[in-house]
Amino acid sequence: GLRKGLATDDWAHEALGVALQSAPGTNPDEVERAMVSGIDLDPASAKAYLKAAQALADLKKHDQAFAFCKRAAECSPNDPTPYANALAYAEQATDVKSDTVAWAASNLLHRDWGTSDGIDYPRKARELLPRF
Repeated sequence: GLRKGLATDDWAHEALGVALQSAPGTNPDEVERAMVSGIDLDPASAKAYLKAAQALADLKKHDQAFAFCKRAAECSPNDPTPYANALAYAEQATDVKSDTVAWAASNLLHRDWGTSDGIDYPRKARELLPRF
């Protein structure tokens, strides 16, 4: 279906990426290409960028994951998820750039996000910052 253009939803590309990950001998570039192709389907979707960022973080490509978090924030600046995810990826990374941490933390700390989703984002940011 993917080859014929019949399955063009983001779930199909995500499933292809999972299948490629589990196949022995698959080129990692192919896995990455499948996992981030959801962006091509909806380049204005913060959700697509966040999914791609998660996939890249799983592949230990943290710089690219941070870049996708920044793009997600551009698409949806009033959503705390891109900033929170960037901090979480920075915690996992071995090559953290201070400007990425500063960008994510300042956005989480200087806004009133409310707690409609049950998460106190400024508190979580304050808890994570000493780890950097």
